[in-house]
Amino acid sequence: MSKRPERTILWILSVVWLAATVKVKVGHIGAVNVMKNGDKILELSRRQLVEEGVLGDDFEIEIVNQMGCGEAFEGVAVGADMYHVQGVRAFLGPYCNAELDAVAKMATFWNIPIIGYMASSNVFADKSIYKTLARVSLRTTNSLAEATAAMLKHYGFGKVAIVTNTGAAAYERTAAFEEVFHMRDINVVKKKNLWEKDLTDNDKRAIVVGRQNGLTMMTLAGMFGVTEACISQFLKRWKAQDGTVKSQRTERPRVIDRNGDRNILKTPRTNPRLTAPAIRREVFLNSPSPPSVSTVKRRLNAAGIMGRRAVKKPLISEKNRVARVKWAKEHLTSTMFHKG
Repeated sequence: MSKRPERTILWILSVVWLAATVKVKVGHIGAVNVMKNGDKILELSRRQLVEEGVLGDDFEIEIVNQMGCGEAFEGVAVGADMYHVQGVRAFLGPYCNAELDAVAKMATFWNIPIIGYMASSNVFADKSIYKTLARVSLRTTNSLAEATAAMLKHYGFGKVAIVTNTGAAAYERTAAFEEVFHMRDINVVKKKNLWEKDLTDNDKRAIVVGRQNGLTMMTLAGMFGVTEACISQFLKRWKAQDGTVKSQRTERPRVIDRNGDRNILKTPRTNPRLTAPAIRREVFLNSPSPPSVSTVKRRLNAAGIMGRRAVKKPLISEKNRVARVKWAKEHLTSTMFHKG
């Protein structure tokens, strides 16, 4: 008799456990200023899965949305917080390649699934590293390169030039295209960077040291956001100048470095109503030699940020209001809508 209550309790607990709903938290790591309605789209998708019977009554998905892919590499910290603090056990994203690389490696260590929906880099095809990563992107860099190479071979083009921009993403894509073109016997005769920057003296010293330590020109080009031709030309000039890095400048030296330019452009995105003098004060508050207001304006205008904002337009203008009221009064006794 004394064992019956215990058996009853165990039976009740087993029934409750079987009837309980399984709840899984899925973490979505998006990107700042990209897919602003991404959380709504994911919620609509979740509801559709429930309505179509893909998700049963005993299985529930909770989607946790947070942003990443900013300048501070915050998506990696967001992924760690989701797993350790919020209890997330599956990931969607991050949106960008750089943060997906780190989060996908952490997901492999945690042995939880991660889905990349915008990842285009061909490095993610290595399943020995990214063991739990699946990609649903409609295009990847290596597939685009293969398609381009097939088209070039079809039309008999054996020599091509690559025009690209700066940055790590462009460097990865260019490297993938060059690798595929080399395997398909297509010769890349020239690479042109439309926004190629001027190397600073510190950059030049770092390139010399990196080259002495065995880094390739392709690696150096990706690190400094320039082409291999730019690295090669600088090293030739450096040897011709007997190892002198300091270059002669005929123009006035720059007042703002790259970090200053980036902060100038980032500040009005946070508060679009700031004026150029206010941006100058906020960005260069502790600077011993702040730039002029005109310089700040030139940086903003070059990036497409102008000192004018659209005024909210009324739904119906005053002129049209008067015209509509006049027309209504004139047609009060109209019989055009009478029942015939």
